[in-house]
Amino acid sequence: MPYTTLRSPLSALAPLVLMLILGGCTASPGVRAEGASLPEAWPADFTLGVVVYCNHPWKTLEECPARYIIEADGTMRVSAGEGSGPLTHPPIARRLGRETLGEVWSLTRGLSMFTPDAISDQSEDGRHPGRVQSPETYAPAEGKGYLIEIRGGGDRQAWTMPKDDPTAHELVRRLAELSWIRE
Repeated sequence: MPYTTLRSPLSALAPLVLMLILGGCTASPGVRAEGASLPEAWPADFTLGVVVYCNHPWKTLEECPARYIIEADGTMRVSAGEGSGPLTHPPIARRLGRETLGEVWSLTRGLSMFTPDAISDQSEDGRHPGRVQSPETYAPAEGKGYLIEIRGGGDRQAWTMPKDDPTAHELVRRLAELSWIRE
């Protein structure tokens, strides 16, 4: 069941706005995920961007093609359905309170890429957690998976997560619920 994606006349500016919001995340390919870290405390500049890739009919919220952005002030932007990708600059869906932002921060810190055993020498293959060189042009090899961009504590990171990662599923499910998307 596809969702209608809202488009704005300003969508042509989406790549520029996205780069300004997320700061143009870069890292060298093959960076081992064991170097991943986030501050313990929730930083004032925390921004999260998540792209859900799916190249087949989807059955769960975790598979629905989508673009979620949570800005530091709690603004949540969402685009769901075909055409949602890393260059999509979605419309505002709602504003999140501090308690909910804290919950999203906890889910983000709980992603498997931040565990000691999450090591990948193949960062952009979509089958392992790993840093992404260019989030604007990234696409998972199998057409399914997650791109997660994080800004916090002055640091910028972009990561790929595999389609079957339970911690990414949990984060995406919560983001979908917060944006009132239902199965």
